Amino acid sequence: EKISASNAVWVATATLHKRYGIDSTFTDKEIIDKVKEQKLCDVSDYTIIMHVLMHCVANYDALPAKNRKTYQVSPPKYRLYRETDYYHPDRKDGKIVPPIEKLSPEHRCLVRWYNYTYKIRSKKPQDRSCTDSKKYKKKTTAANAVWVATATLHKDRGIDCVFTSEEIINKVKDQKNCDVAEYTIIMHVLMDCVANYYTRSAKHRKIYRVLPPKYRLYRKADECHVNREGGPIVPPIEKLPREHRCLVKWYKDKYDASTNV
Repeated sequence: EKISASNAVWVATATLHKRYGIDSTFTDKEIIDKVKEQKLCDVSDYTIIMHVLMHCVANYDALPAKNRKTYQVSPPKYRLYRETDYYHPDRKDGKIVPPIEKLSPEHRCLVRWYNYTYKIRSKKPQDRSCTDSKKYKKKTTAANAVWVATATLHKDRGIDCVFTSEEIINKVKDQKNCDVAEYTIIMHVLMDCVANYYTRSAKHRKIYRVLPPKYRLYRKADECHVNREGGPIVPPIEKLPREHRCLVKWYKDKYDASTNV
């Protein structure tokens, strides 16, 4: 019997810990490969990737999943989540360990191992409050970082300019506004933020693909994929680093008002 993608990610990460040690961390690729190797869930590779990079990660925005199965130590390194770890406020009450009855008999021992070995091996508790964490205040989501990077490029080069995916990716990396793996940035620029691209989960309408590989910021007058209708276009101003909040006003007063679509 197959299990959910989030439970499969937890089992894969726990299996890696049992083999390589409690204090080990793993790349997104190592976890993805282990999930695919164990064949515990019947989902697409895209779904596995998104669960490893976003949906299961406790210290990442809940979009919309609230799981706290894994913890991102430093891009692209992950480990199992502990209750003393920081988590994003939107993930409060999110699931940490799969219900034992949802796992196959051969993997149920991992729940006991987690509760009696992994969980109690906690280091000094971290500050779990987003409002008290100066470091976290400086960061935003990958989607918002893509919007900021593209808006910055427009301000520097002009409203009517278009940019390659590489230019936007490099700007995101240069600005360092989000703590995510490079693979996550690439996925957001090529797929997750593109208004006129098919989506399975993320509904962002942050950028618009004019002609591959050229992109620009999305305008409300642009077409979007039907699955993205109602998706966010501009980041909430309070979610942006202070030095970039002026871009929201610039977008509304100058960019979106422009008719040169």
